[in-house]
Amino acid sequence: VSYTVDLNGLVAENLKEATIKIILASLWILIALILTVFLVRGIQGNLPSFSRGFNVKDLWEESGETLLEGNSVGNNVEAVSIGEKFSSLDIELINEKLIVEVWEENYTEIIIDSSFDDSKRPKVYVNGDTVEIKTPKRNNAKLRNFNDSVIVKLSKSVAENLFDLDVDIVSGSINISDIQVTKASLSTVSGSIHLDNSNLLKLSADSVSGSLKTNNCKIEEISAESVSGSINFVADVSKSFELGSVSGSIRLETNTMPILGGDCESMSGSIKIFLPENDGFKLDYESISGSVSNEFTSSKLKKSGENVYKNGNIEFDVESVSGSISFSKI
Repeated sequence: VSYTVDLNGLVAENLKEATIKIILASLWILIALILTVFLVRGIQGNLPSFSRGFNVKDLWEESGETLLEGNSVGNNVEAVSIGEKFSSLDIELINEKLIVEVWEENYTEIIIDSSFDDSKRPKVYVNGDTVEIKTPKRNNAKLRNFNDSVIVKLSKSVAENLFDLDVDIVSGSINISDIQVTKASLSTVSGSIHLDNSNLLKLSADSVSGSLKTNNCKIEEISAESVSGSINFVADVSKSFELGSVSGSIRLETNTMPILGGDCESMSGSIKIFLPENDGFKLDYESISGSVSNEFTSSKLKKSGENVYKNGNIEFDVESVSGSISFSKI
């Protein structure tokens, strides 16, 4: 029995597939750049219809939310105190840096350091069991100070029992530490996201150009996406993960084996997964031009296929166009 292999056809097919994926990656990057430009111009007031924020008076009167007044504690700095417990935080900012942390007092304090006048400063509301921090419209306002910040100091009783944390920022960074929350959704266009020493059931994080990072966390399920920023997660992931990037690298290190497996996809960035010794998993991999390695099976792989370690019960799907893929032991 003889077989004829059309090498030219195989090469052409691989080139076609690689070209399509590279075009898709370029389109994603272009969309991200356009989105960033629109958001920044909206902040500056050049495109009023795309401006972030809201009219403070209208929202307050129509929604029935309670606006909390702050006390001046310094030049351009005010503090808002919340004595009651609450279960959710909803934060929408523009260029402010956000810090969420825990302190020893039995109440929560929100410190707003803003270079804008009162009509354009972030405002604090209470709406049922939710505390909201939102930025008003800034039509025709220029970004004058990138040192503006919002610091949320949670009491321990609140930090240990948060149900929902929802953060949406355009260009500011997000830094969160020492909390326990059922679900967290963190989003920024150009700022970084850093989560430290926290326990979560579900984490959703995304950024266009900023980096995503966790350290010393316990998380059941992770979903994260970045266009050009890196993803670097050091966390005990007990259930599953879904990570995606266009050109940024992906790195996940977990001391706990995700029992439901995980998915990773990158166009040109590398993918590095570090796992503990385990009872086995199946690696479904695909790479056009990047290398693929699995330390658990001592395998050096190419193109696409399956690689099984021990019982193969847990499944990981990993795909990259030109970036390398590696599974390593911790």
